[in-house]
Amino acid sequence: MKKYLLISLCLVYSFILVAKDSATNGRLDTIPEKGVVLDNKWRYSTEDNPAFAKPNFDDSTWDTLNPLNPASDLFPLQKASYGWLRFHFSISEKLSQQTWLLVLRQTCASEVYLDGKLLVRNGTLGNQPKDVVPLGANLPPIALHVKDTSKHVLAVRFGLPPNPIFPNGTFVGPFLHAKIMGVPQYYEQTRTMVQNSSIYASLIAIFFLLSLMHLSFYRHNPAQKANLYFAAYSLTMMVGFFLVELLSFVQDIRWFVYADAGAYVFTLSGGVWIVCALSFLFKYINLNLIRFLWVVQFGLILTVLLSKWHIYPFLAAIVLPTVVQLWLTAKALKAKKRGAAIIAAGFGVSLVFVFLIILLAVVQILLTQQLWVTLFLFVIFLSPALGISIYLAREFALDSQLLKVKLIQVERLSSQNLAQQKEKQQILAHQNDELERQVAERTAQLHQSLQELKATQAQLIQSEKMASLGELSAGIAHEIQNPLNFVNNFSEVNVELLEEMEAVLQKGDTEDALALASDMKVNLRKINEHGKRADSIVKGMLLHSQTTSRQKEKIYINTLIEEYLRLSYQSFKTKDKTFQIDLTTQFYPDLPEIDTIPQYLGKVLLNLFNNAFYSVSEKKKTLKESYSPAVWVNTFKTQNGIQIRVKDNGVGIPQRVLDKIYQPFFTTKPSGQGTGLGLSLSYDIIKKGLGGELNVTSEEGEFAEFTIELPLMKVRQVEPVLVPTHE
Repeated sequence: MKKYLLISLCLVYSFILVAKDSATNGRLDTIPEKGVVLDNKWRYSTEDNPAFAKPNFDDSTWDTLNPLNPASDLFPLQKASYGWLRFHFSISEKLSQQTWLLVLRQTCASEVYLDGKLLVRNGTLGNQPKDVVPLGANLPPIALHVKDTSKHVLAVRFGLPPNPIFPNGTFVGPFLHAKIMGVPQYYEQTRTMVQNSSIYASLIAIFFLLSLMHLSFYRHNPAQKANLYFAAYSLTMMVGFFLVELLSFVQDIRWFVYADAGAYVFTLSGGVWIVCALSFLFKYINLNLIRFLWVVQFGLILTVLLSKWHIYPFLAAIVLPTVVQLWLTAKALKAKKRGAAIIAAGFGVSLVFVFLIILLAVVQILLTQQLWVTLFLFVIFLSPALGISIYLAREFALDSQLLKVKLIQVERLSSQNLAQQKEKQQILAHQNDELERQVAERTAQLHQSLQELKATQAQLIQSEKMASLGELSAGIAHEIQNPLNFVNNFSEVNVELLEEMEAVLQKGDTEDALALASDMKVNLRKINEHGKRADSIVKGMLLHSQTTSRQKEKIYINTLIEEYLRLSYQSFKTKDKTFQIDLTTQFYPDLPEIDTIPQYLGKVLLNLFNNAFYSVSEKKKTLKESYSPAVWVNTFKTQNGIQIRVKDNGVGIPQRVLDKIYQPFFTTKPSGQGTGLGLSLSYDIIKKGLGGELNVTSEEGEFAEFTIELPLMKVRQVEPVLVPTHE
C-alpha cells in the first residue's frame, strides 16, 4: 500500500520536475540544476537507413513526436520495429567551453550518433525484432564536449522488441528520455540515488529483522497468530523493497518491467496482511471480510498491471486496506483495547507525514530534493509497522512476564507440593512404622491368643474326652455290673448250698447232697458264663479304646450300632433311673461288611445317640406324661453304600441354627452340659475321615434326624481327624 502511495507521490513530484526540466526549444544556453530534457523537437522515421545519422541529411519532411511517452502510446511507432529519431540543437559559447553529459533512459535498443559520429550502442538491435535486446535503465551517461556553437544533430537509431509484456506504460516507462546534465549535477543526482538506495536497504533490513523477530514470537507463542500475519507482512514488504532496490541496478528493460510489477504486487498485498494481523491482534476476526479483501485486492492488482487506466484501481488498492486498518484501530481504541494507542500512534505519524509530503509538494518546499521525499516515505512506511511491532513485542513481553510470574507460582506451588508430599511421606512412614508396631503387637497378642485358644481347645477336647469316657465308663460299669451281680449272687447261693450240703453229708443223706452238688454245678456254670460275659465286655471295650490304629477294617455295621446304642442308653439310664423311651431299631438284615475305622465311627454314633437321648429327655421334662419319647435307629443299603438314620421326637433343632451346628464349640445345651465339639468332630470324621456324608433334617419341637452315608467300595486315604479318645 505504501509503495503505491510512494508512486503516487512520486508522480506528483515528477510532474513538477518534468514540467520544469522540459523547457527547451533546441537552443542550449545554460544547463539548469536539474538538467534539460530533450522532449518535443524530435523528428522520426520508421525507415531504417544509415544515412539518417549524417548531420546534413534533410529531415524537414519528417514529423515530430515527444519520445517521453511510452512506445505503446506513440501511434507512429506502434507497428514499427526499427526507426530513427533526429534532434537538432545548438549551444551557447559558454557551453562550448564545458563538458556536459547526455543521460538516456529508454525502452528500446539504440545507437546514438552526434553529427554522424557513433557515441554509444545500448542493447542489441539485431536484424530481426526478436533479436532486439533492450537495455534502457540505469545506463551510464555519455560525456559530450562540443566546441562548435553552430547547429548539431543528435540521431538515434532504435529497435523495438515485439509484444510488450504489459500494455501499461507505468511499468514500461518513456520510449526515450534524453537529458542534458552538467557533470556536478549528475554526480549530485548519483549521490542522491545512493542515499535513496541506502534508505531502501535500511527498509529491507528492518523489515527482514521484523519478520524474523515476529516469526520467533509466533514460534514461542503459536496462540498469537497476529505475529504470524505481521511476519508475513514484513516479508512481503521486504521483498517489495528489494525489488524496488533492484530497479536501480537492472539495465535490461524486460527484467526492469518484471521487477517493477513484482514490487507493485508485493507492496500492495502487504496492506491485507496488516488487516489480518490487526484482526487477530484486536480479536475482531472476521474471516469473510478478510477473504473479501484478498479477492478485491488481487482483482485491483491485476487491473493495475494489465489496464491502461490503472490509476483508479491503484488508488483503490491503497485506500481500501487503509480504511479497514484505520477502522479496526479506531474500534480497538473505542473498546479501550490494551496497547491500541501504540498502533494508533504509528498510523497517526504515518498520516501526518502523508499530509505533510502532499502539502510540501504543493508548495514546492523541500520536495525538490529527492532525498527528502525518500526520508518522508521512510517514516510513512515504517511508523505503522513499528507501532504494530512494538505492540506485539509489548504483548509478548507482557505474556512472557505473566508466564514468568505463573512459572514462579508453579515453582512455589511445586515446592509446597513437594514439601507436602515429603511431609505426607514422613507421616506415612511414621504411620507405617506405627502400624507395623501395632501389627507386631497384635500378632504377638494373636499368637498368644492362638496359644491360649489351642490350650483351651485342648482342655475342651480333654473335657470332651473325659465326658465321653465317663459316659462309656457308666455304660461299661452297667454292663459289667450285671454279670458281677450274677457272679456274686450265684457265689452266695453256692456258699449256702455248700453249707446245706455239709449238713446233709453229716446226716449221711447222699442223695440230697448229690442234688445240692448238682445245683451248685449249675450255679458255677452260671458264674462262669457271666464271668466270660464280663471278660468279653472288657475285651470289647479295650478293643474299641485302641487309639493308635487308624487303619480301616471290615466290620458289621449293625453290630457296632447295637453295641454303642446299648452303651449310650445304659449311660443315660445310669444317670437317670426314670429314663424310659421307646427305642426302635430296624437294621437291614444283609448289610455287607464295610471298611471303616470302628473307633471313629463309634464316637460318631455315640454322639448322635447321646444327643437323641438328651433331646427326648429334655422334652420329657417339659411335657411330662403327655409325651412319649422315642428314638429310631435304622440302617439301609443304598446303591453305593450304607445309610444310618438316627431319629428322635425330641425338641428338634431351630432352623436358625441348623447352619451352625457343625461349627466347633457351638452348642444349644446349657453351660456345663456340652462342649460344642461333638457334632463338629462327628462331621469331620464322617466327611474327612471316612469319606461319607452327614446330613440333618429337623423341625423345631417335633423331631431331628441325622443321616450318615458311608461308601462301600470307596477307598481313600484317611485324613487325620482330631477325635477324642478313651484313654
